[in-house]
Amino acid sequence: MSSVSGHGIGSSPISEVQHNFAGLQYPISSPINAIIPDMGNLNLNALSPTRTAVVDLLQEKHPIPSECLEPPVVILPRPYDRDLESSDSSVLRCTLAAVPESPSVLKKCRLPLGLIVHPFKDLKKLVMVETSIIVRCRSCRAYINPYVRFVDLPDEFYYNPQTGKVGDPSLRPEIQNSSIEFIAPAHEYENRPPQPACYIFILDVSARAVQSGYLVIFRDVLLESLRLLPGDNRTIIGFIAVDSFLHFFQLRENLKPKEFVVSDVDDIVMPSKSFLLFYLDESINAVESFLNDLPERFADNTDPKCALGSAITAGFELIATIGGRLTVFQTVLPDIGNGSLTSREDPNLRAAKEVTNMSAASDFYKNLALKCTERMIAVDLFVLGDSYVDLSTVCDVVTYSSGSVYYYPNFDACSNPMEMERFRSDLGRYLRRKIGFEAVMRIRLSYGLSVHSFFGNFFVCSSNMAKLSNVNPDSAFGVLLNLDDNIDQPVVCIQAAVLYSTCHGMHAHIYYQ
Repeated sequence: MSSVSGHGIGSSPISEVQHNFAGLQYPISSPINAIIPDMGNLNLNALSPTRTAVVDLLQEKHPIPSECLEPPVVILPRPYDRDLESSDSSVLRCTLAAVPESPSVLKKCRLPLGLIVHPFKDLKKLVMVETSIIVRCRSCRAYINPYVRFVDLPDEFYYNPQTGKVGDPSLRPEIQNSSIEFIAPAHEYENRPPQPACYIFILDVSARAVQSGYLVIFRDVLLESLRLLPGDNRTIIGFIAVDSFLHFFQLRENLKPKEFVVSDVDDIVMPSKSFLLFYLDESINAVESFLNDLPERFADNTDPKCALGSAITAGFELIATIGGRLTVFQTVLPDIGNGSLTSREDPNLRAAKEVTNMSAASDFYKNLALKCTERMIAVDLFVLGDSYVDLSTVCDVVTYSSGSVYYYPNFDACSNPMEMERFRSDLGRYLRRKIGFEAVMRIRLSYGLSVHSFFGNFFVCSSNMAKLSNVNPDSAFGVLLNLDDNIDQPVVCIQAAVLYSTCHGMHAHIYYQ
């Protein structure tokens, strides 16, 4: 599936120009004649309700107000001053309300020119269109959008895919909506059949994990959400428990759960994948029975160690040919098996100029993440408790696989009910929210702008494209832009597009303009 979005931003110069975006031409009229008569009425000493207060950043410790601020209103020149022309600011927003006219002006203002992109956000109104042809520019590959004017059109442009009728091309949904979702034609975007929704849960069952009580909450929330997991009748699920050993489970309808224990966590010999992965629809009663018994199964465990790196590796091997999501729960430092770590925590070095434990101690988790990304597998990490876990090293497997880290300090189901409820709420949202697989996000910009760098959890494929193994409504990304040349247009255009597979087995595009 594909999703595209775009944004229009005013730029400082005003002139009579022919603006070119997406290979299509349209004229812009100059508002300079309307400005000149008002120049004599300006009073620089008058107080304005929109006047910005001066803030001394050296003296003010908390310059950002605690309350939520409304984004500034971007006023576009005609003919772009319509509400539909720019995307929702919560989906795509620029750091500046006006783009500087030259690199020198941008340097003088000492503010970053960038974007915040929320590409999979839940929107109340998102037009969805199924069509065999998605109209794009042949040269720059930008999607048709509200900022273009038709000049010389082929016959197929007069067909409206939303209404199924032939008529005025300006009534096409791409022209009438700044954000739109297409069901992508399979012959153009499908390299392989869309992957099924695949969820593997990797559970820390060490002594500290059992004492924290998180297994009970995990059981309760997953039981509530089991029939609400995003997916269809192809949804696959699996479980791995880890302490000093790896515990795999075979769950089949009308049969008792079978447990396979692997003791050699340095050189893992995997049981057959056909035993460990199962369709949720066919085994849901067996899964519910397994979850009901899960806390009691490890209630007497006194093993303090955790082979987390080996467990994530095993999860990767399980679904390497499918893709999907690994959900990892961690309470202690991985101190045995592949990716084992030693404590680097030293309170005496916290004030040192170079704090070594703020950087990764090993490349194991980063290399594992790159393998996961290649196979379209995302890793999400829930860290529970105040035990030292060397998060700066372990989180590499999350960062480079487009996953997320959830941290609950001082977690204890009995003594800290606030953290317990936060974990319960976050886990419920995590399990039920929509999800996209095999996603690729690309940013397209007007002439004079280019992408400098991306910020977030993903793998950068090229200068303007990021690879997202999974994408969800809570994911957001930062993009820093370069101003390569002077801007001589009244507006600049920014288009973000996401190509992904739905959990129901379709390819889609979403774009934001």
